[in-house]
Amino acid sequence: MATKPQASVDRVRASNGNAYNATTNPGGLAQGGHRPNFVPDLNAVADIGEWTADLAEEAAGSAGAAAGSATAAAGSAGAASTSAGAAAGSVQAAADQVALAAAQAQRLAGTSTTSNTSTVASKTFTTQADKAFEVGSFVMIQSRGTLNRWMFGRVTAYSGTSLTVAVEAIGTTTSAGTDWDIRVAGARGAQGDQGPQGTNRIIPEARTSNTALTVVDNAKFLDCTGTFTQTFVAAATLGAGWQATIHSNTGTITLDPNGSEQIDGATTLAVGPGETRQVICTGTAFITVLVDAPVPAAGLVFISQQTVSSAVASVSFVGITNAYDEYLIEFQNVVPTTDVTFFRAQTSSNGGAGYDQAAGDYFNQQTNLEGSVSANRFVAEAFYIATGIGLSNVALYGGVSGRLRLIRPSSTSEYTHMNAELQHVPQNNLGAVSGAILKSVRCVAAKVDAIRFFMSSGTIASGTFKLYGLRKS
Repeated sequence: MATKPQASVDRVRASNGNAYNATTNPGGLAQGGHRPNFVPDLNAVADIGEWTADLAEEAAGSAGAAAGSATAAAGSAGAASTSAGAAAGSVQAAADQVALAAAQAQRLAGTSTTSNTSTVASKTFTTQADKAFEVGSFVMIQSRGTLNRWMFGRVTAYSGTSLTVAVEAIGTTTSAGTDWDIRVAGARGAQGDQGPQGTNRIIPEARTSNTALTVVDNAKFLDCTGTFTQTFVAAATLGAGWQATIHSNTGTITLDPNGSEQIDGATTLAVGPGETRQVICTGTAFITVLVDAPVPAAGLVFISQQTVSSAVASVSFVGITNAYDEYLIEFQNVVPTTDVTFFRAQTSSNGGAGYDQAAGDYFNQQTNLEGSVSANRFVAEAFYIATGIGLSNVALYGGVSGRLRLIRPSSTSEYTHMNAELQHVPQNNLGAVSGAILKSVRCVAAKVDAIRFFMSSGTIASGTFKLYGLRKS
C-alpha cells in the first residue's frame, strides 16, 4: 500500500489567509506570507494528489484479483457439483447390484411345510415359485428343528410351487418333518479311499523319572522303575474320560495331581512295587482301579501317604475295602493351627461322601499316660484321638504322633472296633508330655470305607499320615 505523505498533509492543514508570522503563524499567506509559503504549499498539494492516485490504482488491482478469485470459486463449485453427481450415480449403481444379488440369493433357497420322512426315494414338496431349483441341479433339504433330519438329492421336476427330488442320501433321523429349509447345493464328491485300519493295542512306555502327564498320554501304559513322584496337568485340561495305566516294577510311584486336585479322595496316592493301577480323570479329580497287585504274604502293606505342608481342614483316606482285615494309620508330628485344640476322627460308609457325626455314633474309653481313665461315654460327632489336655500349636514341639487301628472295617454284621495310642506336648508346656490309649467302637453295624482326621477347632497346619493294610494270613 502507498505511503501517506503525512508532512504534506500537515502543511496544507496549517496553511491559512491570516498575517504571516514566522513564530506565531508560519502558515499564514497575508502580509507577505505568500512569498515563503506558496510554492511549498503547491508541492504539498501535488504530493497528496500523487498519493491519492496510488491508492486508487491499488484499489483497482485488488478488485481485479477479487473478481478472479470469484471466477475460480465458481469453477470449483461447478466441478464439485459434477463430482457429486457422479458419486450419486455410483451409489445408485452399487445399490442396484446389491438388490440384484439379494434377489438372486433369495432364489437359491426356499421352505416347505410338506410332511415327509427322510428316506432314499422320490419326494415331493410344496414350496415357493420362481426359485432356482432347475431340473438336474442338487438341493439340500434340512429340518430346522432337528439337524440330523436331512435329505440330499437331484431335482427331477419343478413347476409352480411343486418340487420333486430324487433323494440320494439322508441323515440319521428319519422321522417325518414339516419344517424344511431347501437350498441349492453342489454335487456330492467322489467316495474317498478308506483310511488305514487303526490299532487298539496299548504300547508300554518305560519311565524312570517324572514327566507331567498330559493329553497326549491318554491310554498309555507307563512301565515305571524306581521311586519317584508322577505329576499331572490340571484335570480340566485332561478332560473327563482321560485315562492311563501305571505299573510299578521295583519302587513306589507317588501319584500327585495338579495343585489341590485329589486322587481317590486324597492329595496323593502311592503305587507300590508290583502294583498296577488304572487312573481315570473325571474332569475335576482322579479315581483309580486296582488292576493287579502282588500276592500278599503276612505283614503290613504300605498303601498310601499324605503329607500336609500348608493348612487343610482335614485329611481323609478313602477306598478302605475287604482286601485287608485290619488297617493301620500312622500320624506323625501333626500340628494344629489353633492352640489348645483336640485331634478328632470320623468314619464313613459311603466312600467319604458323608461322615458319621451324629450324637452317639461312637463309644469311647480313654486311659491317659498318668493313669487316669475316662468314663465310658457315647460321643457326639467324632471320636477323640487326644488326651483331655489340648494340643500345642508350636511346631517345634512336634504336634501329636501315634497310630490307629481299624479292625474288620468291612464287616456289616458287627460294630467296627478302633484303638489308638498317642503322645504330644500339651498347651505350649515343654515341661510335660501327655499321652493316651484310646478304645472306641463305631455304634453302627455297617462297613467303614473311609476315615478322616481333623481338629476340634482350626485346621491342620502340618503332619504326615500313612495308611497300611494288614495282609490276610
